[in-house]
Amino acid sequence: MPRDKSSAGISAVLRAVQSIDEIMEGVPRDMWSEFEEGVRKLMADKQRSFEEEGEDDGGEDVRGGKKQRLAQVVNPYEKMQEIKFFLRSRVPMEAVLPSENILYEHKGTEFESYNTVNTLSVDDFLYEMHEVDELCDEGKLPRHYCKDCGSRSVEKLNFITHSLSIRELEFVFNSVLPTRCKLKDATVLDVGSRLGAVLFGACLFGDVKEAIGIEVNKEFCELQEETLKAFKMSGRARVICDDIRNSSELLRLSQVVVLHNPFQFFSSKPSALEALRSIFSSLSKGCLVVACPSLDEQLSNCDGAASEMSKYGIEEQKLQYPEAEEEDDEHADDDGLLFSNIRLYKVS
Repeated sequence: MPRDKSSAGISAVLRAVQSIDEIMEGVPRDMWSEFEEGVRKLMADKQRSFEEEGEDDGGEDVRGGKKQRLAQVVNPYEKMQEIKFFLRSRVPMEAVLPSENILYEHKGTEFESYNTVNTLSVDDFLYEMHEVDELCDEGKLPRHYCKDCGSRSVEKLNFITHSLSIRELEFVFNSVLPTRCKLKDATVLDVGSRLGAVLFGACLFGDVKEAIGIEVNKEFCELQEETLKAFKMSGRARVICDDIRNSSELLRLSQVVVLHNPFQFFSSKPSALEALRSIFSSLSKGCLVVACPSLDEQLSNCDGAASEMSKYGIEEQKLQYPEAEEEDDEHADDDGLLFSNIRLYKVS
């Protein structure tokens, strides 16, 4: 597009400003900072695109088609950021819908003391830790809860997430899976897909043949479909509104199955154990299972035995975890390793 500073160009700018003004009418006030950040990023991308194309004053690409093609290459990480901001405007800050029933007080697990008073859902896909800190500093998210209403007896809130973060998804689809399967020929199934983060990561980071989400909540299914359509991924990704226990054939045909703690906060222990057993019994030989937390822990959380995995030929695979460059990295464990909460299994 020519950089026209004529009256026609000025008119185009004024029309664009008017369009932005109209768009902002539909942006919630508490999301204006995110909207501004998105606009700034878009302008920076456009500027970079102009520079890479090497256009002259007439707007023609003087370096030929190669540079133009390079400018059109999608940056997966940036596209995931765009999706993140798109979804932020469509769900509550906690990314928990009114139609959901989050279950707390999981006896016998590390979450035993978590309840509706002392726990807050903050989705890792939508908000990185530094963004959560900013929201807390701005007073948009609380850090503490009052133990005795009206007093100064307060404690820190527990934060939980129901999605993998963008960095975790990048690790899974750029580092963990490519050395173990041909993603371009693979079907990836995400159990309890909620916002669709795994589907987006599978398409953008993994360039998979097909990504399928299975989700029981109709509202989340509609949101995923809207997002896939908006970002032109409907051809390779889709969502099915159903219970995973009804999907044995889908499990059998999948080369990769993702289990990001899909049951603990959404099902009773007997129901969760039944669902896990149903999944295990339907997996085909050679199928890879990405789990977070480990399958041992997921089984233990619903009073199942880790030894059950051997009945289905499920064996854990050794992973190499990168070392954190920063001491306070939110994804680092006590040994300074990143993403060690993510485990990989293979059906033998």
